[in-house]
Order: sequence, then structure tokens, then C-alpha cells
Amino acid sequence: VKKASIVKAQTIKKDVTKAVTAKPKHTAKAKKPIKSNISPIVKKKKIIVVKGNELNLFLDISKATIKTILSDFDIKTLALSLVGNKKDIVEKVTSAFGFNYGKRLKNAISKFVNPTVSEVKEARKIVEEKAREYMVELKSPSKK
Repeated sequence: VKKASIVKAQTIKKDVTKAVTAKPKHTAKAKKPIKSNISPIVKKKKIIVVKGNELNLFLDISKATIKTILSDFDIKTLALSLVGNKKDIVEKVTSAFGFNYGKRLKNAISKFVNPTVSEVKEARKIVEEKAREYMVELKSPSKK
């Protein structure tokens, strides 16, 4: 029984050494990666740069004033006006509204895929007019 187990162990040892030192066998056909029929749903986002300084006035205004001016706006109009704008202006406006509304505003900005320059400029003009009206109201004395 001992002799049979020794012989068996030696054959196992030979098989292991053959497996370790053996070269891999290649088949005639090379395996190609399987192409899936499902294409990823990814829309390329064009980063537009809209020239103009319509919203630069927000750099000189406090966050509380920004919140007062823009609180009546639809989030889509406000987000569209901020698309392609300077990062510091976008950060100041989004942080003026607080965490939750600022997060929703950033999300709305990111959802605009390939807006036209004319759409962005139109939204900026609307926001700028509202801000200028507010500034005029502050400067003029109230009549009673």
C-alpha cells in the first residue's frame, strides 16, 4: 500500500511540473472580444462660452441681495443664464440660495445639453433687467 501511494505521489508530482513548465496551447482561431449590441447612452456635452458681461454685476453684490433679486425666478431661466458663465459667478449665485436650492440649481445647469448662444443671452438679459430694476428701486427714494 505504501509503495502504491509513493508511485501515485510521484506521478502527481510529474503532472504538476508538466503543467507548470508546459507552454500554453494556442488554437487556430483567435478569440475576439464580444461586441455588445447595446450602445451606451451618453450625450456629449458641448461646453459653450457665451461672451458678455451681463452677470458680472453679481460679483459686486452681497449674497443676501442676490437671493432677494433672483428669488422670484424660475429655476430653468436662472440656470440657463448661468450656463457658460464664469465659475466664480456661478458659485456665488448658487451659494447665495443655500445648500438645497443651490444643489438643485447646479443640477439644472448640468442638465442643459447644447443650449444655443441666443437662448443663453436671452435668459441673461432677463436676469440682468430684473437686477437693474432692483438696484434702481434701492437708489430711488420711496414715495408715499
